[in-house]
Amino acid sequence: MTDPHLDTTSSLEDLIAQSKQPDKLTLVSLATRPGALRFMTLLEWQYFTPQTPANTEFQFIILKWPKPPDALVWTVAILPLAIQPHLAAVCEDSGMRLGDGVPTIFDSRGIHRFPFDHDRVFTLENNPDSPVYLPHGDTFVRDEEQRWLKQFYQEKGLPWP
Repeated sequence: MTDPHLDTTSSLEDLIAQSKQPDKLTLVSLATRPGALRFMTLLEWQYFTPQTPANTEFQFIILKWPKPPDALVWTVAILPLAIQPHLAAVCEDSGMRLGDGVPTIFDSRGIHRFPFDHDRVFTLENNPDSPVYLPHGDTFVRDEEQRWLKQFYQEKGLPWP
């Protein structure tokens, strides 16, 4: 069944097919989730360093889903399955956890599962004890993440956007 919210293109279908390969796993997150950018930055720089051959294994996609007007911005990372044992350490360093399964939206038109939907898809979530769940915690976590990112970029000699 085709999701009426999803604007598919052959390139998206190709990426979904790549993500289903037995040697791949897929991480999904809301782009605005506090802590997600820190997680992805740590993951890429620790295991798929930019401008090295390893970086070609780090496929990072930004996807709007479902279709407008309800669209949210999501990040999708398609990675070698061999990275799985290292993900717990990255989660710990970033205050995140990996949830089994894919985002699902329920609306008046039905149930809509995220387009990357197979048994090696994990959704990036905040740890249950994260300060994000305290009053004004999302602002605190976002501000802390921005400070961390700025320092990280400066230490790498990269321009801060």
